[in-house]
Amino acid sequence: MQFQELINTRKSTRHFTDKEVTKDILKEIVSEAQKAPSWVNSQPWKVTIASGERLKEVKAVYKDLNLSGTKGNPDFSVLLNELWPEYTRNNMANSNGQIYGLEGFNDAQWQLFQAPHVAFLTIPKGAPEWAIHDLGMFSQTLMLSAQNHGVDSIITYAFVKYPDELRRILSIPEDEVIGVGIALGYGEEGHRLNKGNSERNPLEQVLTFKD
Repeated sequence: MQFQELINTRKSTRHFTDKEVTKDILKEIVSEAQKAPSWVNSQPWKVTIASGERLKEVKAVYKDLNLSGTKGNPDFSVLLNELWPEYTRNNMANSNGQIYGLEGFNDAQWQLFQAPHVAFLTIPKGAPEWAIHDLGMFSQTLMLSAQNHGVDSIITYAFVKYPDELRRILSIPEDEVIGVGIALGYGEEGHRLNKGNSERNPLEQVLTFKD
């Protein structure tokens, strides 16, 4: 797939089929993501992919916690939308209107969007803030690699809101910060949750030349 097509076709998938991705393809995706740059080649990331019975257990626990109204306690703190800078608040408000209002969205979140695999990405506790930047580049490279292999994805806070349960179920060490979760699988074409596309700001709002 050409890069322009790759970057323009990648989108967040919010409803997956039960078709699994082969382990060989998952290995290729992570291997290609390892080409991402990092501070002095520190490569701080680790990846735990939950599938099968382990992921079923995660989904069951998340369902119970969400239905009971248990507040999330992610390793990375969450800042309320209204406390973000104004232009980012506007972007989030537009996204909320386009996506979060879709019928069945809230239930889909605690079901982890029916994904057959979720990759949980971690960095060492005590790592500098630059490691978070590195993790972001690794995450984007992983999702683009997945897209190139015909594998759909979504990265979302909903996957990492209960890190203590993830550590218990997936045996993730206490000295690793659970940064993000990325679902991997094959999206159900035509499903209402997969129809929305978030918009991007006009280029002139983002780019400045200083000649």
